[in-house]
Amino acid sequence: MRENKHDFPCNVDVLVIIVIIFGSGDLYVFKFKEKLNIPGLLNEARILYEQAMDFYENGDYDNAENYFENAGEKYREIKKHDAGAEDMIRECDTRLAQIAVEREGEEEIEKMREDADEHYGIALDYYDEGDYESAKEHAASARELYEKLNDTKGIEKCSDLIMQIEDGSTPYTEDIESEENKTNYTLLIFGFIIFIIIIFAILAAILIFFFIIKKKKGGGEDDGSVGENEGDKKSDEETAGDDVVKEGSEEEASGKESD
Repeated sequence: MRENKHDFPCNVDVLVIIVIIFGSGDLYVFKFKEKLNIPGLLNEARILYEQAMDFYENGDYDNAENYFENAGEKYREIKKHDAGAEDMIRECDTRLAQIAVEREGEEEIEKMREDADEHYGIALDYYDEGDYESAKEHAASARELYEKLNDTKGIEKCSDLIMQIEDGSTPYTEDIESEENKTNYTLLIFGFIIFIIIIFAILAAILIFFFIIKKKKGGGEDDGSVGENEGDKKSDEETAGDDVVKEGSEEEASGKESD
């Protein structure tokens, strides 16, 4: 039995062995080695890492985690053939660890905010029930949590509620509602005034229109009257002339009779 080995010098990662047995019983072993596209894999890994960083910086930890894992897998495929792959693998693993820590921090912050809101809500409930001591206690607890969160609005509303509890005045939320009601009432009055102005403007326009129409009709009638007067005057003058002619004729007839 003879064994022939044919090695192909190339950058290898996967070894494929083909065994062929001929009728003579000779065993031929051919070793083919698959060449990896190192530059292509390196470019894919680099792109995945850059996309992962974009997601990470934007706070999208779900996508960032997915892309860091994929980038790390690509770098592991080529770590035997690229000197910088090991560093990038460690970088991806570090980022994944940071994501885990920041997720825990986000959960803690969210829990703190929920507790602060809950304390403030309880404080308002106690205030409505007239239990001002308990209301003040929970408002103080809520303010302490808001201070840890650097929530300026939360701190202000708690401080305002505590101050109003001590003064015996209306709580913060009712003040806001009162201001909102005043604003809505003002807007309602303003809208009503605008509506009245529009109605008066429309009525004035209608009156002006009818006045113009009436004036035009009146002018036409006056012109007709003037024409009629002039016609009557002319008729009178013609009648007077006829009378003069008639008188002349009569005088002439009387003279002839006298002769």
